[in-house]
Amino acid sequence: MTSFVNALRSEWTKMASLRSTWIFVILLVGSMFGPVVLMSTLAETGTTLDWKMLTIGSMIFAMIGIAYAGSALAGEYNDQMQAHAFLTQDRRSLWLVARGLLQMVLLFVAWGVGVGIAFLVTLVAPNIAFEGGSGQDAVSSVLTFAVFSVIAMALGVLTRSRVAAVAIPLVWLLVVEKLIELATIVSKVAVPFWLARRWRASISWRGS
Repeated sequence: MTSFVNALRSEWTKMASLRSTWIFVILLVGSMFGPVVLMSTLAETGTTLDWKMLTIGSMIFAMIGIAYAGSALAGEYNDQMQAHAFLTQDRRSLWLVARGLLQMVLLFVAWGVGVGIAFLVTLVAPNIAFEGGSGQDAVSSVLTFAVFSVIAMALGVLTRSRVAAVAIPLVWLLVVEKLIELATIVSKVAVPFWLARRWRASISWRGS
């Protein structure tokens, strides 16, 4: 346990010392509350927002999250930064687990802060209000960026290429998912490959 805590501390020091980390944090947080701010300036008086509209920036967040998760972890190999971990830690797997865990925690915190600011906007803005409703869209938003960010990190480790780690999950999220969605209309064989549908259905089943 002590070794893992030391690995977490070491990886956080590296992450916090990089300017790119904080640039990504700003982009991630802004992608969640920015669309709500824009809606608050354009919406008519009396407009209400549910969870789906409050988290309308989720797709932008997921894309930025994929770019961060994939490029940051693949960059560890490209820049030979893993050599420090190999020399100072008991097991080579410690730095990888610690780095992946910290990156995911950072994404979850950024999502929470962004949604929190978006909610504050609905309290301050005079022409919009948050009405709540089902939280399935919020959970789906979290699962979307979490799953595809993990895929990006895994590809970063396997390929050690920033381009592959970022491009493949993005293509799947933006193109393949849409094609599979259309394919499910024609044949049910494609349903198991539709990732978004699978966890949304799981959320609906548990909610019932």
